[in-house]
Amino acid sequence: MSKTYTLRHTPPRERVLLISCMDLRLIDNLVRFMAADNLTNRYDQYIMAGTGFAAYSADPTYRAWLDALWTHLEFAYNEHKVRDVYIIQHRNCGMIKANIADFGPTKPAQAKEWALHYKIAGAMKKEILNYAVEKGWNKAKEPFNVQCFMMDLRGGVKMLDTDKELKD
Repeated sequence: MSKTYTLRHTPPRERVLLISCMDLRLIDNLVRFMAADNLTNRYDQYIMAGTGFAAYSADPTYRAWLDALWTHLEFAYNEHKVRDVYIIQHRNCGMIKANIADFGPTKPAQAKEWALHYKIAGAMKKEILNYAVEKGWNKAKEPFNVQCFMMDLRGGVKMLDTDKELKD
């Protein structure tokens, strides 16, 4: 099965850290998406339930997940020279269902789910960019970039323009 992705971003030329959910329905689609960005064998992957939910949640349990992410991110930066991060949210996420809401199949419900994923991805992006600034990683010659995406359960991917959320 071939999948075509519409690029609204310039794919990185170097290594990437992919942050994704643990949902087993996504694994093959994630690999195909990364290959479509010419990143086969050039990405490190950090997997956690709900992807960016840990950055969005006020629950201290999930903040501990971020501590593990920072350790991984630091290693990926130093060892693999990662300068780009992909955050991939997905539809029908079990973590979101368990902690926030089961949005269901209607168009209004899906619009609410989409809006929540914007907020969650934006929160994670903001946390990662702040961390990169604290560490001195965001340099003019080597900027540190974070891109956010939304994947449906059939592997379709759309870019999330989270820059609006970062300005708020």
